[in-house]
Amino acid sequence: MQAEVPPALTGSYVTKTKEMSVLKVFLQDEDDSSLIPVESKSELAKLSNAKVDVVDRLLRELEAQLSDTPVASDLRDQLARLNVSIDQQSGSVSQLVERRATVTKQLGDQQRQFAAYEAEWGDANALKNRFDILSERYASDLARLATVRETGMLLGYFTAGTCVFCGAEPANQHKNTACEGDTTSFGAAVDEQARRTRVLADDLQATIADVNDRRQELRQLARRSDASRKELEASLVELEESLASDNSELKDLVGKRASIERFLSLYDQVEALEKMKRIVVDESTAETAAVAASVSLRAQREFSAELAKRLAAWGFPTPNDVRYDASSQDVVAGDQLRSSHGKGVRAILHAAFTLSLAKYCTDREIPHPGFVVLDTPVLTYRPPDQDPLADGEPPRHVVDGFYRDIQRQATGQVIVMENTDPTEPLDDQTVEIVFTAKEHGRYGFFPVDGLRGAKRHSDPRA
Repeated sequence: MQAEVPPALTGSYVTKTKEMSVLKVFLQDEDDSSLIPVESKSELAKLSNAKVDVVDRLLRELEAQLSDTPVASDLRDQLARLNVSIDQQSGSVSQLVERRATVTKQLGDQQRQFAAYEAEWGDANALKNRFDILSERYASDLARLATVRETGMLLGYFTAGTCVFCGAEPANQHKNTACEGDTTSFGAAVDEQARRTRVLADDLQATIADVNDRRQELRQLARRSDASRKELEASLVELEESLASDNSELKDLVGKRASIERFLSLYDQVEALEKMKRIVVDESTAETAAVAASVSLRAQREFSAELAKRLAAWGFPTPNDVRYDASSQDVVAGDQLRSSHGKGVRAILHAAFTLSLAKYCTDREIPHPGFVVLDTPVLTYRPPDQDPLADGEPPRHVVDGFYRDIQRQATGQVIVMENTDPTEPLDDQTVEIVFTAKEHGRYGFFPVDGLRGAKRHSDPRA
């Protein structure tokens, strides 16, 4: 694990192509069975190199645009969550629009009702004014009739004797028996007219009272209608504000979705260019170059993100600056290849590479052996700013983070052979075996009895 050779390679030139192909299977679930070796020709090579240069230039431009962008899988997850949020937000906006339409209709009905109350109240006022004039007219008629009667009494119009109208003598007059002999028919007519006028005046007062009651009722109805109208207007204002806020949020979500779709489109362009590059490389170069060029940018970025996540959990400094480089088949940390670092950093980067590859394959259902073996991954690790030759134990927070992360996040079986004990107790699902030469302990990774049996079986003298 401390070797300067990239983690996926053994260092053998003969098996390098196969080892790179195996890593490609892990990263892309795609083998190189379709590669056909061809002999390169000078003109074909020049033309192919020109094509590759053009494609590389386009890829670099796309990589620059995607430099600060999450990997495609994260973008797809974000897009799925955004689509759910947009659907929910659209439903909320639709509900608000329906509610606004309902409140608007209610407000229109209330406004029309209020206008009807106001119109009826105006008609009632006009009617009351007319009735008041009529009441005054009745009062005037009664006063005039009273004046006529009083005047008739003073002038003797209503007493027996010579008729003041025609001059007839009492003997020649036809008296009205209903007047008891002391009034004339004219006096009776005045009294009857006064009685009728009073009856009409009384009826008019009852009608005026009904009109006043209706006016008061209309005032109360109008006030309640106006209060309801104001409440509906306030509700409509709140709905408009909520609708404006939700529309703004929906617009932001749609804008974010468009941005993510644009980045995914760039990733699709990268894949198309990489496929084009593989075709060109397959036609004109050897197997090793074809394998190296066929690892997609998406796989590199997604595996680099998994690698950075693993190192961050261990407390490795600046984990986001760590990435996998397909051209060198190595891990780059702090703008330096893994081989350029000390043996402790090389070991922990190797461990991160191996565990991240297993997690990467499991999450994407890519075939993987299902187990990982690590030999002294943290014993020699020291922070980059510390002298690697200095004595002392590895940083405790890194050791704790390493074992804690394995127990919580690792998939499959992980075998760690280390010369120091974990600084924290391991969980119940973790088996801890101490290798010792003592009788009560285990001598080594392989049982002693098994090794002795193997020796006896292979001994020609047996």
